[in-house]
Amino acid sequence: MRDWLPAIQQRWARLQAEAGRLWLHRAPQGTAFPICVLVPVSDVPDYSSEGHVREIHVQFSVFHTSADEADRIAERIVDVFHDADLHIQDSYAIHCRLLSRNLLTETDDEEPVFHALREFQIFIGHN
Repeated sequence: MRDWLPAIQQRWARLQAEAGRLWLHRAPQGTAFPICVLVPVSDVPDYSSEGHVREIHVQFSVFHTSADEADRIAERIVDVFHDADLHIQDSYAIHCRLLSRNLLTETDDEEPVFHALREFQIFIGHN
């Protein structure tokens, strides 16, 4: 279930001008840089003394021909999402926090493409 996705997309609006569209899972071939992709890594239900809770891990991937630009945009994602409260209809996000940072180089193309990724943990508690 992706009931949390609209909240991510709504918050992404703060980054749209500099980061472009946020694609889910993958961007179409030929998409211009920067390319930003959201990949849901896991969505695990859990239970606590306070009721039903879900823990979701998501990864934001930023692809660019410039390592500095890929990393800069990825850090803007951290600015916007780390410690954020994401509101979801009939639910509420308890916490959204950064788990990891990485910068990789993809060399399959003629010119290198840099891949900056940021992984986040989102806890959602249901009302």
